[in-house]
Amino acid sequence: MSQGVISPAIGGFFFKSRDPKSLARWMEDRLGVPFGTQLYASFLWKTSPDDSMTGRTELGLFQQDTDYFSPSTTDFMLNIRVTGLFQLLDQLQSKGATVLDQTQSFEYGHFGWVLDPDGNKIELWEPNESGFGDLPAQTVSSRMTCDGIGGVFLKSRQPDQLSNWFREMFQLPMQGTMALFKNYPVHGIVQQVQVFSIMKEDSSYFAPSAQQFMLNFRVPDLDVVIRELKDHGETLVGEPESHPQGKFAWVLDPEGRKIELWQPA
Repeated sequence: MSQGVISPAIGGFFFKSRDPKSLARWMEDRLGVPFGTQLYASFLWKTSPDDSMTGRTELGLFQQDTDYFSPSTTDFMLNIRVTGLFQLLDQLQSKGATVLDQTQSFEYGHFGWVLDPDGNKIELWEPNESGFGDLPAQTVSSRMTCDGIGGVFLKSRQPDQLSNWFREMFQLPMQGTMALFKNYPVHGIVQQVQVFSIMKEDSSYFAPSAQQFMLNFRVPDLDVVIRELKDHGETLVGEPESHPQGKFAWVLDPEGRKIELWQPA
C-alpha cells in the first residue's frame, strides 16, 4: 500500500480553551461555526465537483488540562490526512522523526502521532469516511455561516526549517513556508482553497494576540459578518482590507485569539 498525504491535507485543527463550551457558543453565535451542541465542528467538502464521497475537516476545542496533546506542551494540534498510516509511521521513524508509540483505530479511521521539530504534536489520520455513517456535519441556520476553515497559520522559531520538515516528512506542497490545498463545496462547483502557512515567531500578523496560531474562516459575505459582529458588540482588529485574493477582516475571540475572516475573490 502506498503511503503519504491525501489532499486536501488538513484533516482538522484542535486547540485548548479556558472555557470550551462558552467559546464554542461564541464562535457559533458570532461567526456561524457549526458546533451545534458539541465541542467540535465538521466542515464537509468534495475533492471534485462530481465526487459522490464527501470528506471533512474538523475543528475541536479542548480543556486546558487535556492530556490529548501530550507530550507536547503547546496549546494546539494539527491533524493531517494520510494514506498507509502504519507504513508512513515506519518511514517517518526511519527518517529520524519523533514518532509516538501509540496508535488508535476506530470506524472512521486509523490514527498515529508525531512531534515536529518545534515540539508540536501532529495527528496523522488515515480516514474511512464511510465510518461516519449517516452522521451529518452540524449545521447552523444562519445567513452568515462560515464556509469552512480557510487557513491555519502557525508561528515558528525557524519557519524555513519547519516548512522543510513538513515537505520532507509528508511531501506537503510547501512553496516557501506556505502550502495550498484545493477542494470543492458539497453543493457547489467553484473550487475553494485552504492555506497552511508557517510564520516567524516575531510576526506582527497575529498581533495583538500572543497565541502561536491563528485560524482563518471562509465566509460568503464579509460585510454581513462584520455587521453581525458589531451588532453583538464586537470590535474588529484594524480595518477590513481588500486584496486580489479577496476581502479580509479580523476579530479577537473572548480569550484573545485573533481570527481572520476571508471572503474569497
